[in-house]
Amino acid sequence: MKKLLIFFVFCSCASYGQFTKPELYQGINANIRLKSPTSARIAAMLDSIVVSMGTGGGDYTPQGVTLATVGGISSGTNLGTSPIALQDLLDDIFYPYVNPVFTSFSVSGQSTTVEVGTTLSGSKTFTWGITQNSGVVSTIDIYDITGLVTLATATPNDGSQAANVTAIQLNANASTQQWRGIGNNSSPSGTFNSSTFTVTSRYYRFYGAAALPTNSATVRALPSSAFHTGATSFTFNTGTSGTSFVIALPPSVTISSVIDTSALNADITSEWILTGTINVLDAGSTNRAYNVYQMVVGIPYASSHAFTVTTAN
Repeated sequence: MKKLLIFFVFCSCASYGQFTKPELYQGINANIRLKSPTSARIAAMLDSIVVSMGTGGGDYTPQGVTLATVGGISSGTNLGTSPIALQDLLDDIFYPYVNPVFTSFSVSGQSTTVEVGTTLSGSKTFTWGITQNSGVVSTIDIYDITGLVTLATATPNDGSQAANVTAIQLNANASTQQWRGIGNNSSPSGTFNSSTFTVTSRYYRFYGAAALPTNSATVRALPSSAFHTGATSFTFNTGTSGTSFVIALPPSVTISSVIDTSALNADITSEWILTGTINVLDAGSTNRAYNVYQMVVGIPYASSHAFTVTTAN
């Protein structure tokens, strides 16, 4: 019965004047008033519409700024004081316009973190998702935020597009390259942006149980590596076979403390000696002066120890 009444009220929207006030009120009451407190607020507003329209009326005269959110009409909306077609008003309440939105935007196969010195160039495949909601989005643009250039214009909204990107080498720590999608909405005409896809360059740190390195190749060959993203601490696991332990940190990064969490949180910072700097080639073959630390023990650990290494810039 409820579904039939909803159909009755909504389908009659084209010609409200053919229904009497009691008939419209009955549909509103049956479909809205008894459902929830929120719906009750909607019903209260619709009551005022019905009372004001009179039998066979088709307009509602609002009283300026709304005091509460009712359906698709937000609190604080200035409806003015001129008569509004009841059709339009109820459409705004029951069928509010919902903007189209990007649900995703990315570059296929592209890591969001790369080593300092990396060059981004050539053809890349951009992928995206869009929920159109009330809009009509047939095309999108792909925009290079960093280079201030549009890479693809009015490409079909089919979720994927290859485009040649503006070549850029990320030569410093925390350098970025950013792209975004721009949706072209034709109902009504306008554009909307995706989230930003950002690639950030970082130095590696290298570490592990190994002999003291002497050059770029032997630093990069240390057992473990990770991007030094600005986090101040990381874990160093000793294993059970080595007696020489090495940490190579990016330019200007130093060790501030080392805590052996496997030995009652013993502070072993003083056992890590800064042996000097070694020029390490980055991804673009530029030498970077790495700070190289070493700790030496007499015999291997019987069980692997976990060190918490805290760094400072």
